[in-house]
Amino acid sequence: MKKKCTKYWISIAVMLGLIALLNLIACSAAFCGWYVERIYPHLAEALGRLTAPLPFSLAEVLMVIEVLGVFTAIAALILLPFLRKKQGCRRFCKGIWKTVLAAGCFVGLIVTVLGDIPFRCPTLLNENGRKQFTYAEVYAVDAFIVETANAAAEEIPLDENGQAVFPSDAELTADTVQAMTDLAAEYPRLAGYYPPVKNSMFSDILNRLHIGGITDNTTLEMVHSRYCCTPLGQPRIDAHESCHFKGFWRESEADFLSTLALLRSGNPCLRLSGCLRILEFLDDALREAEAAVADDMIAAGELEPLPDNVGASDPRVKAYAEKLSARLHEHPSISSRAAALKQQSDGIGSAIYSEDAHPIDGMPAVDETIGEIADIGWEMQAADLKEHDYSGMVLLYLQYHEAGKLF
Repeated sequence: MKKKCTKYWISIAVMLGLIALLNLIACSAAFCGWYVERIYPHLAEALGRLTAPLPFSLAEVLMVIEVLGVFTAIAALILLPFLRKKQGCRRFCKGIWKTVLAAGCFVGLIVTVLGDIPFRCPTLLNENGRKQFTYAEVYAVDAFIVETANAAAEEIPLDENGQAVFPSDAELTADTVQAMTDLAAEYPRLAGYYPPVKNSMFSDILNRLHIGGITDNTTLEMVHSRYCCTPLGQPRIDAHESCHFKGFWRESEADFLSTLALLRSGNPCLRLSGCLRILEFLDDALREAEAAVADDMIAAGELEPLPDNVGASDPRVKAYAEKLSARLHEHPSISSRAAALKQQSDGIGSAIYSEDAHPIDGMPAVDETIGEIADIGWEMQAADLKEHDYSGMVLLYLQYHEAGKLF
């Protein structure tokens, strides 16, 4: 018995030692860059091919087992004082705690190898480049993306009822993989095998968490919410998660590379999908740039600042808007056709959602808890990722546009 226990604790010590050692080595950006280029791709492809044949996500099954194991360990801890005199109960509790500890160490080691080290590799951002861009530069990129979106919308055929004839799911999947593979000429890590993106068993929960897809950093399986599997939603989600699979774990980089791949696709549906995703951030960036122009004009004495709580009917509001507009371009907007296509695509997701049963709707306390978890999770992500969050994609687009290598 002592021999078995010794082997167990040696295994725990080895795993903890490896985690500490790998994290220490990973402090070197050069090592992380070498690792993600030379070692990680082989691990990712092996795991991808291993789990691809499964009709479900192994990661989600393991997650359920892990949660049940933790709750069982907590229950055992609570019950032990009352049942401590029973030898069988003590053995059971000890076995559960040791299993949970070993599983936690093993998962920690896997996450370090597959997630933490790649995340620390050198960023795509030009750290020596400019971090601030003028209104004219932001406007130029935003206007180009709008123009590209409108052109793509014109290429998507309509039937006799004026409804879009979208590609099938299989075509969208194949074209998305092709788009990612084509980008490998510029970003070699994107070459090679792509496993399928599976429907999540917890699509209802993901939908309430406002999450379209997840790449698990223990099995590297990619899943998406079935309610996001729309003609204009699925490509951007699957391409984004595919970037994570290839080791681009920063959200800004995954969004940049995935939308760049979609923009270069020969499929207009993919191009429109990519443009709509980019515009979610570029439009906000353009408004911030417009506000910066106003601040500069106020500082130069060219514009009178509006007092707080001024009413919309106040003539000063009109004068303010006219002076500011004279320095700005008309805000770009997608065409009515592109907007209609997006609405039709979103309607497909809504129809899928309405066809399913949603037991959580009858559990308001659970639904409210999920919403609170979503808020906390997004806040934690924003605080943790900092400059590498989703909005960092805008900086990447502006830097690449300035260098003349965006398209």
